[in-house]
Amino acid sequence: MRLVAWLALAVLAGLPKLSRGEYIQITTPEPQAYYCAPSVIRWDSDIDPEAGEVIHVKYKHELWSDWSSLGLTTNDGEQPWPSAPCYTWDWWGTTERRVRVEYILDPAVFDEVVLWLEDLPIEEPFGVFIDFRGDAESLGDVECRTDPVQYTEFDAYVGLIEAVQEPDTGGFRSVSFALEIGPPGVLVPDSHIENLLPGGLSIGSWDTGVTLASTDCVHSLGDVVYLARLSVFYLGGAADIVIHDHPEYPKWVVNCDDPGEALHYEVIHHGGVGKDPVSTPVQNTSWGAIKAMFRE
Repeated sequence: MRLVAWLALAVLAGLPKLSRGEYIQITTPEPQAYYCAPSVIRWDSDIDPEAGEVIHVKYKHELWSDWSSLGLTTNDGEQPWPSAPCYTWDWWGTTERRVRVEYILDPAVFDEVVLWLEDLPIEEPFGVFIDFRGDAESLGDVECRTDPVQYTEFDAYVGLIEAVQEPDTGGFRSVSFALEIGPPGVLVPDSHIENLLPGGLSIGSWDTGVTLASTDCVHSLGDVVYLARLSVFYLGGAADIVIHDHPEYPKWVVNCDDPGEALHYEVIHHGGVGKDPVSTPVQNTSWGAIKAMFRE
């Protein structure tokens, strides 16, 4: 019997160890600069979520600070990040943040991402952008590129964010802009743009210049506010959705406190369809000139 037991142990010792998980790779956030970190942390892994395996998601400020728990979860690849940090200036310039996704049963299986926070690269109090997501809670969630399936429809959103700065503008009531969508034969946009602000008041059209107004004062300090949605049909190929100036009210944002005062916005980024978006700024020009300037 003793010989049989030793033989059994020897056989077991020679078998490969069963691994419950070998890798975790964080996909969001990326190791880059953000104005506001993404509101959701995402990762890929070979750990089986059906087995009830537990993942620990952590966050901390700088290298020397302690980890804070963002939650324990089965490996569904996603964890909300409540109150995701945004850029705030301080004397020490401590803008580094760290995210760690760790396997509870084997802490050696983990991934860690270092990101940093930067102020919005704009001089004006407001920034406007194209987003294909439509539910971003922070600028870190915004998706400025989409790769749709041919012969399908998608939505393009015009969003706005107000830089955290002093003095506070007190909110806004209307925004003016124009869009250029194309080239023809790639995208077929709807003729009307949907105003997403309270009250939904619109004057003009998206292609020649539109002013979107709100019946309430809209506060956007550090938060994403969606101004408008436009449905677009995709025929195939690469195209751009470019934000241009309204011909009469260039880059206007009308203040709540003083309706006669026009503040201004800057374009943070345009939208790219089947490609990365063109760089900012873009002149009010023709598609031929745009293709010459930004030919890939």
